[in-house]
Amino acid sequence: NRTLSADEVREHANTKLVDQTGINNGTRFKFNENFFNYSGKLGPGLQFDGFDDRVSFADSSSLDLNGNMTLSLWVYPYDLNKNQTLLAKGNATYANYFFDIKTTNKLEFGFYNGTSFTSILVDVSNILVSNQWNHLAATRNMTDMTLEVFVNNRSQGSLTLNSTPIVNNLALTLGGLLEENKISQG
Repeated sequence: NRTLSADEVREHANTKLVDQTGINNGTRFKFNENFFNYSGKLGPGLQFDGFDDRVSFADSSSLDLNGNMTLSLWVYPYDLNKNQTLLAKGNATYANYFFDIKTTNKLEFGFYNGTSFTSILVDVSNILVSNQWNHLAATRNMTDMTLEVFVNNRSQGSLTLNSTPIVNNLALTLGGLLEENKISQG
């Protein structure tokens, strides 16, 4: 496993974020607000409102993953009644991978295969709790052809795949109140 990007970032030149791997630099948007939340789970976390605040990492071949991968993050959802994209390599019509909270008390993890989206949607009612830190993880195992979602280290469901993801040239974006975001391949 090789960690590709993480949000243990430090501010640089007031608009740049530098991740701990040194591979991918991100640019924060909506510069007039303080985006560090000093009451994070393990230290300061990144906080975005989900509308016009986000951090964006420019496209990089190190973020284009079409094999095995793991996404891992701490999230502090304030409102489970609105759709929130936590992490996405791409956009709403073309994503190499994405992880969302849905208004229906569900988590969605998936990818775009070139013609349609493949995703797992798991019910997290009474598992994902608003106004507290929750650990989320998702795996894509291309050897076993499965997607699996975890909340607080417990599997919430898996899906057998019948397609593979394609890479894109779009940015990786993060949103919400997040900490310790990790993207690993292998």
